This record gives sequence, structure tokens and C-alpha cells, in this order.
Amino acid sequence: FEADERFGEILASGPLGSTVKARLALHYSGSEGFFRNTASPLPNRGTLVPKYKRITNSELWMARGTLLFEPSNAYDARLKLNFVKERWNGTGGDAQLAGCPDGLGSVAPIDIPFLSGSECTLDRNTQLGDLDPDFWPGVPNGGVPFLDSKQAFGSLEQNLVISPVLKLTSVPGYYRIDHEIMPRGNTTSTPTIAPHYNFRNTQ
Repeated sequence: FEADERFGEILASGPLGSTVKARLALHYSGSEGFFRNTASPLPNRGTLVPKYKRITNSELWMARGTLLFEPSNAYDARLKLNFVKERWNGTGGDAQLAGCPDGLGSVAPIDIPFLSGSECTLDRNTQLGDLDPDFWPGVPNGGVPFLDSKQAFGSLEQNLVISPVLKLTSVPGYYRIDHEIMPRGNTTSTPTIAPHYNFRNTQ
């Protein structure tokens, strides 16, 4: 299957002076999604028609900057900074019903039509609804499954030549991630709430 992806990259580098060099790299990519979401949820069961008709609609931004400082033959330093921002809209639903030996209707004795709306075919179509905010009060993002991730990381490498046979190197680093996700956890007919995670990590 094709995701109808578009992307672009820009790279610029050169000297900023006699001892300093710099490089900046930028990347953007966007995808409509590999799968078509053809869901038609049953009414009053906690799910809505999906806002995004492709899974997974996504955008990715990346930036990387590098500074090289070389004041002498005995000392040099290299600073690298990176930033990544990723957004998925209508995320989740990679699984697909492809075998339904008991049919697509309700199941006795409860008679819940949990397979209603499914095509039960291994193809490019899947059937997954969004969460209904009226059914699930307080659900994030208006009930539309999503992923929002930001990462910032970098390092500072320093090299000091002490003697012709001895060099001292220091490479401290920094990393931080802010990650929020609500994957899809519901079908077109069953009101199954999707889990919501939000965490931050800094090193």
C-alpha cells in the first residue's frame, strides 16, 4: 500500500569565521496514511465516524545544528543540537479483521454486534471509529486518537591534546522527550475507551 508521503530537506553549511564552522539541516515529511478508514459506527455506542479517513495521517519535523570550534591544533569543540516533532492524527488501528468464521452479525446470547461494519477482508480498508466526547466526558483531543511527541537532544564534544601521545576527550549529552498519546481502542460498534498516556523524561 502507498501512504502518499511528501518530504523535503534543506542543508546549509559553511564557515562563520576563521575558527568557527556551522551546519544546519532541516527535514519535513507528511503522510496521508497507508490504510483507508471506512468505518460507519453504530449510533449511541460511544464511537463516531472517524475525522481522518486515512490511517495514520502524520507529520514529522526534524532540525539539526552543528557548530565546530577549532581555535588551535591543541583544542577543538563540536556542539550538536537536535529537535524532533512528530504528530499522528487518528493514530492506531494497524490490526485488521481478516477472518470471521461466525459471520459479522451479533453473537448470542448477549447479541452485541461487535463486528458490525467490518468488511472482514485483508485489504487496504479498516473500520475504526473515533471516541464520542458526549459518551466519554473529558476525553482528550475531542475523541480523535493522536500522538504528539517532541524530542530535544544534543552533545558537546571537546578534545584537548595534552601531548603527542595523549588526548583528553569529554562528551557530555542531554536528552528530553515529551510524549502524549491516545491510541485507538474501539471498534465501530463497541464502546471501548482508548488509553491516554502523557509522560516526560529528561536525561
